[in-house]
Amino acid sequence: IYSFIQFICLFVCLFSGRSKVDSVTQTEGLVTVTEGLPVIMNCTYQTIDLAPFLFWYAQYLNKAPRLLLKSATDNQRTKHQGFQATLQKSSSSFHLQKSSVQLADSALYYCALRDTVRGLQGKLHTNLGCRRLREWPVREGCVPSLTRCRLLMPARGTSR
Repeated sequence: IYSFIQFICLFVCLFSGRSKVDSVTQTEGLVTVTEGLPVIMNCTYQTIDLAPFLFWYAQYLNKAPRLLLKSATDNQRTKHQGFQATLQKSSSSFHLQKSSVQLADSALYYCALRDTVRGLQGKLHTNLGCRRLREWPVREGCVPSLTRCRLLMPARGTSR
């Protein structure tokens, strides 16, 4: 019985602190990019999960956040709407890139370590059911997994 209690204690210790170990780091602040130029938005993560699943979300003006890219496969490039990211487990990174930024790309971009809306199951949706970011932790069906954001505001111009 003593080893059973040790096992339960070990199990609780390992999994109760899991959310404290998981984290995502993005460089914060406003990013200004001239239209037509490339952009890279960095995302690094820390987790005890052996098979992490990373997500990029975009929140356009007056819209709910929407899933842009996702990946659980190491070193495989994921593409959608001109954006791309490659999950690099060796460097714990999932950097978002676009080779030619347009004014329509102006948005808040969020990197997340797990699916932020229950039931999404990796599908692309235009409305995730949460209208404002500040409401996410309190609304049913939403979890506060988004950590930091970057604002991409392409500047008009022709200089390269």
